[in-house]
Amino acid sequence: MDRAASRFIGNVRKALVSAAIDEKQNSGITQQGIAEKLGVNRSVINRLLRGDANLTLRSVAEIVWAIGWKIEFRLYKPEFVGGAIRVPSPPPTTRAIPLIATTREEMTQSNAAAVISLEAV
Repeated sequence: MDRAASRFIGNVRKALVSAAIDEKQNSGITQQGIAEKLGVNRSVINRLLRGDANLTLRSVAEIVWAIGWKIEFRLYKPEFVGGAIRVPSPPPTTRAIPLIATTREEMTQSNAAAVISLEAV
């Protein structure tokens, strides 16, 4: 259980760092810029992205909001086929619930969750 949780958190962090790097290349936003949007010190952002501080759903959502990306969350029960894990396709009736917020306050009041899949808005 602990290994699975650690892997999940590591994957979320990798996706978050990758999104921050992509956005820096596209728009020039820096850790300082993210920190200013969130009203925190740059060192807070640095520790979160480096893995020196625990990521919370809130901190992930705030950083993603600050870089102008969106979050998508999906739970599924993996299928085991021939000893390998197969991720099932979502059924046609599944609805994605996107996080759409125009302000930090709207974003933090939302019931949105974190995810591994991040994409630019």
